[in-house]
Amino acid sequence: MVTIITGDKNVGKTTRLAHWQAAEGRGAGFCCKKVLIDGMFLGYDLLFFPDYETVPFIRLAAVNDRDVPEKIVRHRFAFHRPVFSLAEQRAEEADASTPFFMDEIGGVELAGQGFDALFRLALTKFTDIRVVFRKRCLNELIGYYRLEDYKVIDLIF
Repeated sequence: MVTIITGDKNVGKTTRLAHWQAAEGRGAGFCCKKVLIDGMFLGYDLLFFPDYETVPFIRLAAVNDRDVPEKIVRHRFAFHRPVFSLAEQRAEEADASTPFFMDEIGGVELAGQGFDALFRLALTKFTDIRVVFRKRCLNELIGYYRLEDYKVIDLIF
């Protein structure tokens, strides 16, 4: 079963996913944690479950040019490319009998990049997947991944 959490920006999708994992007390995967310095948004770090290791992941492209030479730039964000491989490696090592949490799938994946390969791996390995989908891509993503056994939780602010 794939449980999709969706909703508008800043409605609490990531927070819901992280709380869900904490309540379970088990499971593998990750969520994106906002990075703020002096109240200024800089991007996101990836927070891995179950050990809560944090690695730099996404930065605003304007501030990322020097910091991350290996990147995928999409709109205003620069994604640190090696983090995708790290996330995939951790999923491969995870126990398939536990829930798998992912934050988030969207336009980058529809272009065959980002977490596309990882989500495909998750679909073949895990029976309980809980994932955040970008709302504007929801129906397209369901079709793109040919999801049949899924439910959608649409968070409303």
